[in-house]
Amino acid sequence: MSEEPIAARTPASRRWKWIIRGVVWTFVILVISGLGSYTVLVETPVHFVLGWLFHAVKALPPLLGNWRPLVAPLGCLVLATWLIHRFVRWSQVAKGKPPSWRVGHTISAVSLLMLGCGAAIALSGVLHQTVWLMSDPWTENRGKRMEQTLAVSNARQLVMGLFEYYEKHGRYPNSLWELEVESASLARLISVPVGYSRVNEPFILLHPGGTRAVNAGEPLIVSPVIRNSEKIAVGYGDGSVTSLLAKDLDRVIKGESRLQIQQQPSR
Repeated sequence: MSEEPIAARTPASRRWKWIIRGVVWTFVILVISGLGSYTVLVETPVHFVLGWLFHAVKALPPLLGNWRPLVAPLGCLVLATWLIHRFVRWSQVAKGKPPSWRVGHTISAVSLLMLGCGAAIALSGVLHQTVWLMSDPWTENRGKRMEQTLAVSNARQLVMGLFEYYEKHGRYPNSLWELEVESASLARLISVPVGYSRVNEPFILLHPGGTRAVNAGEPLIVSPVIRNSEKIAVGYGDGSVTSLLAKDLDRVIKGESRLQIQQQPSR
């Protein structure tokens, strides 16, 4: 195999190679970004080239208006740079070498150190935002049982809230939305996601406005059908919650007790 002559590997050729690579990768990033919005094709190169200017316009005026707190850290940075420079030159002299370390070398070393610190801070921010985004329902893959577990948990808390409402007012609310007056936390439990699209649907209150206390095995609330598992969550008068098949929904709405449904399962 013949190797490329060393004379042909000029700095100019390597520079052009990196420029071409940068242009290609920039084009790829712009195309991928533009799939969501065509305006990104214009905004991305502008922010890439002039983003530092936009940031400076926003950050410098308030920073310059409050310059006194910056005096101490900047003074410490200058002092540390001078001490590093003197230490490196002293170490060279102590080893019997001529002091070839220059001021530009010290400034470059300190700049790299500051750049590394800034990169670490930026990386922690990116990691924090990534974790936050991954907790969003649109990006989180919780599995098929998560919606059913959430429905059972919400039903259990809603039943407790209904018991407290009954003891306070002597009746059940006309709708579950009246619980929002009692507690804002209960209002967030009234609806649950029911499918892959994660559209929320509310629970059904089976005794709206009723003044009679619901019996132990009598259903009080029922969740919408969870499409991923084809089940429903039912809360009973004794505070218990159970999961039933979606085909039992009509019987639950008619008020059949848990014992009746268990003794005569739907076919």
